[in-house]
Amino acid sequence: MQSSPTPVITAAAAGAALVLSAVAYLVKRSDYDEVREEGLTLPTVTPRPAGS
Repeated sequence: MQSSPTPVITAAAAGAALVLSAVAYLVKRSDYDEVREEGLTLPTVTPRPAGS
């Protein structure tokens, strides 16, 4: 059995895709404020200066 990082990277990418799709589903399914009231913290993309 060859040990290579490829399966780990693939699993990580699949996990990230699942999380993103779950978040997108929640946002589509209900208003953002309602989701926030439930105590779920959704990642928000905020533009940052290149210097920071």
